[in-house]
Order: sequence, then C-alpha cells, then structure tokens
Amino acid sequence: MPNGNKTDLANINATIMVVRTLVQSKLAFDPSLSAEAADRARYIHLLSTRSKLPLVQVRRLDLASWLSFMDKNENTTRSLIANNRLENILCANGGPANDIEQAIFYTVLKYQHVQRAYPQVLSDFRRLHKMLCEDTSHEETVVVNRFIRILQDEKFMDGKHVFAGYVLIVDPEEMVSPVLSSTLTAEGFDVEVFPYSDEVMEHIKNKKPDIIISEIKLPIKDGCALCRDIKNNPDTANIPIFITTSARGRTKARECLKYGAEEVLLKPVDAETLLIKIQRILSTTKHPPVSSQPPEGITGNLTDISFADIIQIMSANNRNMLITIKSETREGTVYIKYGQVVHAIAGNLTGEKAFYEIMSWKEGTFRAQNWSDFPTQSINSPIMSLLMEGARLSDESGMPPK
Repeated sequence: MPNGNKTDLANINATIMVVRTLVQSKLAFDPSLSAEAADRARYIHLLSTRSKLPLVQVRRLDLASWLSFMDKNENTTRSLIANNRLENILCANGGPANDIEQAIFYTVLKYQHVQRAYPQVLSDFRRLHKMLCEDTSHEETVVVNRFIRILQDEKFMDGKHVFAGYVLIVDPEEMVSPVLSSTLTAEGFDVEVFPYSDEVMEHIKNKKPDIIISEIKLPIKDGCALCRDIKNNPDTANIPIFITTSARGRTKARECLKYGAEEVLLKPVDAETLLIKIQRILSTTKHPPVSSQPPEGITGNLTDISFADIIQIMSANNRNMLITIKSETREGTVYIKYGQVVHAIAGNLTGEKAFYEIMSWKEGTFRAQNWSDFPTQSINSPIMSLLMEGARLSDESGMPPK
C-alpha cells in the first residue's frame, strides 16, 4: 500500500473510533436506534468488502455509516464530512446512485426503511429484492443483488436458509441489464455473470455450476462452441446448459441442441418461466443440500458460501465460533473470538500461514459451532488484513478463492 494511502487509512481509522464512540454515547438510551446504527455499519462494511472495494474506500464508507447518525448541521460533523470527502454519500439529494459508494449506502438505508415499515417483507427475498430495486440505477441493481446474497448468507449461517443452487450466466447483456440474475438471486440462487466465454471453461471446471445460461453470440468463442466444450469434457458434461439468442435463425439453435443444450430460448427470456425450468431440472439432478442445522452446529458447502464470506459474517456479528473446514483429505480449523480470528490450524501449519492455506481451498465442507474454549492466540492481524493478504497469495498461486 502506498504511503499516502497508509496515512489516509490511519487517519480514517482514528476518526472512526472517535465518531463511533460519540454515536454510541449519544444513542445509549435508545436501544432501538443504537441497534440500527450498529446494523447499518455492519451491512455497509459487509457490502463494501463483498464489492471488493479498496480498503481505504471500505473504511470511508464505515465512517459514513456512523456519521449518518450525527447532526449534519453541527460544525464538527460538517467538518468531518468535508475533510473525508464524504459529501457524495451523506449530502446527496437522493435519487438513483451515481457511483458504487452511493449505491452501497442507499441500498442499506432502503433496507433499513423496509425493516422499519414493512417487517413482514424481510423473509420474502423476492418481494424485498423488488422493493430495494425500485427507482434504482444499474449500479444499484448490481449492489442490491450482492446485498440480497449477504442476507441469504446470514440466514444460512443461522441455519434458516438453504441455497437453491449455483448458476453461471455467460452474456454481456446481463452485465448491463441483470434481469435473469436479479430474479435468480431473489430466489436463493448464487449467480455469477461473465461477459464473454474466454477463460470461462477453467472457471466452470473449478466451480462446477449447477446450471449454465449462455448467449449464442459471444466475443472470441460463441455459445455453441462453449456448449460443445462443456459437453465434451467428462468433468462438466453433466452440467445442464441453456442457450439464449436474439436471432430467429434455426441453424445455430439446432447446432446447440445437437451438442447437448437443454433448450434454446429466444430473447427477451421470460425470467419466471426459465426459473421454473431450472427448478424442475435441479429437482432431479441436484444432490439434497447438507442439513443446515444439525445438533453440532451449522454445516454447509464452500460452493454455497465461500470461506472468506463465512469469516466476514462471523466477524461482523462478533461471534465466538469454531469453524472446521474439510477439503478432500485436508482439514483445518479456525477460532473466532468476539468476531476476531485468533487461531488457525491446517495440518502442520498454525497461525496466519494456516489461515491462508485454508483460504486457498476452493471446494469442501464446513461446520461452524458456538465455542468458548480458545487456545493460545496466534493471530493478531485484523480480519480485513487477513482476507486481503489471503486473496493476494491465492492470486499469486493462480488459485483465486471463490
């Protein structure tokens, strides 16, 4: 990190500590508002990190979340907003977001409004998604999709939600207008979108989606060629693939069906109809989900929720947990005390080296248990530093985490 960024980060961190203390003191006699402030800070932090923002930007948004509970007419508050260049977040006039920071902030504020005014909607992700997407920019719609997934992750970690499946969409149009991904996300699917087919085969082999949806007309390699490659590879041949197209010609459609596509769908694709088709296929092909609430804790699969996301959620909720990860013949354990990673073991490795080793595992199962018996602390680095360093090491090794 450049020295200038280090200085900015140190200043922001110090300011956050002061502002957070002021807000907590101010709201100490209002438990409801105090809880709302803590939730806002937690969700903004989770959404910022899930959006892969630089650490300085994440901390700016953390600061904005706490400042939003201070009186903006006070000189001190105005000065803090100006000195940290937060006018675009805290002094905007509403309306669709103009950038990623506004999109994150507005999404969480909208969610908290729904939480207060329409609490019955919170358990219905489709209705919640629709309400959060009203009058939004494209940037906000993408952020809303991420936020819905965070809420689903939290429910999963509480044993209240089972993921419907993992869907990979290969279509540049979906990057601009995420109609299909929004519908599928709201229904509990983990959705990833690629704008083109180049290098996607390696991703498919590593992640093994439950369903693939691909446009025919793609740069570099078209959807029919991608379908052929998927069906000719024994590791991916069983993955159902839907092909979408705006063209009405039958030649390419026949070619895709010959290679093994489930169906060729004419755009605009009716998202609800496609959802029914996907659910019907998965009801006969997908293995039953691992029980999400066995007596010994929460269990799941790393293809449903990544190790990094598990750590962030546990951290944001200040949990005391033992997380056990099993990947092929390997096993690792991570101890989280009051939301901080304090120890990790992976084979002969301990401490941060063990944590980074576990973070590189792309597949496997996990169990998260409430815990109180902690070993001697071997990790002192903050969560964000651990995750950023783990991601860097994984990138260098050519094995990026989910």
